[in-house]
Amino acid sequence: MKNIIFILLMSLVFQTTIAQNILPFAGDAIDSVAYRICYEVKSVANPVMKDSSGHYICSTDIMRLDIGQSISCFYSYTNYRRDSLLNLAYSQGKKFKRGTPRGAITWKVYQNYPKGMTTVTDAIYHVFYKINEDLVNPQWRVIADSCANILGYNCTLATIHYKGRDWSAWFTEDIPLSLGPWKLRGLPGLILQASDQTMQYVFKAIGIQRANGSELITLPKDFNHYEKVSQKEFDKAKSEMSFAEAAEMSGIKMGLNPNKTDDSETLKLFHKVLPYNPIEISE
Repeated sequence: MKNIIFILLMSLVFQTTIAQNILPFAGDAIDSVAYRICYEVKSVANPVMKDSSGHYICSTDIMRLDIGQSISCFYSYTNYRRDSLLNLAYSQGKKFKRGTPRGAITWKVYQNYPKGMTTVTDAIYHVFYKINEDLVNPQWRVIADSCANILGYNCTLATIHYKGRDWSAWFTEDIPLSLGPWKLRGLPGLILQASDQTMQYVFKAIGIQRANGSELITLPKDFNHYEKVSQKEFDKAKSEMSFAEAAEMSGIKMGLNPNKTDDSETLKLFHKVLPYNPIEISE
């Protein structure tokens, strides 16, 4: 019975993740891409769950940092590619190949949009949100005698306690762009590698490209209709989401009898909250 319940739960996660990843196509262009940095990103969705060796179970994404003249955007290329293929298949009336990888990270970070602000977009299943906050440069502690070589660039280490986590970041002054993955910024060079102390979020640059401006940084098509919330409000809503609520939002009816022993146990599992490990921790 437990195996059947597990399959049901995983089936629900799969279906609702598919629904969540059908994002709108690009809307208004807000800048053109001058630099593109690709990062391999490892993240932990459930810090309670570990493998037989006691290590976290990580998901791996490929993410892009697109840097324009004044605006940057950090997003999952894994999901961007999947969404593009999904929408193309639907538009042509074809079946979508479900084996196409999907990324664990659904949020997207725009820096200096609107001017002087950071905007994060994210979703809880079919409901889309935008989160605005002032754009700030974190106050890093640079480790002067540190040295590493990443992608052929000499890098220096910097550390900080930022938004609830202790971060270490390697940056290179050879690329004088004061940006990096997620909201990490404010160093005298591009951040090529960063991780929090627990290693639940790890960003590692795997490619750097000088773009010609032909590709654009865009907002989601329905951006103006996204619900505006604070990061705290979004995290609260997502952290309280249960399998049952996710099923309801996705139009899935279980048809279980609460008076039946097996169904009753299944319902208890479905009313447990989904695992959620936000990169930003409220303090």
